[in-house]
Amino acid sequence: MNTQTEVVIKGKKLLLTGVIATLLTVIATFTFSFLLHPLTMLQIRLCIIGLGVMYCIAVVYYIYRMLDKLEENKNNEGNKNKDVIIIFNGKQLGK
Repeated sequence: MNTQTEVVIKGKKLLLTGVIATLLTVIATFTFSFLLHPLTMLQIRLCIIGLGVMYCIAVVYYIYRMLDKLEENKNNEGNKNKDVIIIFNGKQLGK
C-alpha cells in the first residue's frame, strides 16, 4: 500500500518528467524551424505547451485522487471492527 510520501514523490517525478519532455520538444522545434513557416512553428510550439499543461494538470489530479483514496482507506480501517446493532422496541433487528 502506498503511503502519502510515496504518492507525493511519485507525483513529483511524473511532473519533472513531463516538464523535461515538454522543454526538450520545444527546443527540438528550433532545430526544424528553418523548414516551416514561422506561423506554423508558433502553432506547433503552442500545441506542445498546451499538451504539457494538460499533462501537468492530469498529474496533479492523479496525486489528489490517490491521496483521497489513502485517506478514505485509513478511515475505513478504523470502522471495520465496529458493529452497528439496530434495536427497535427492545428487540434486536440486525447487526
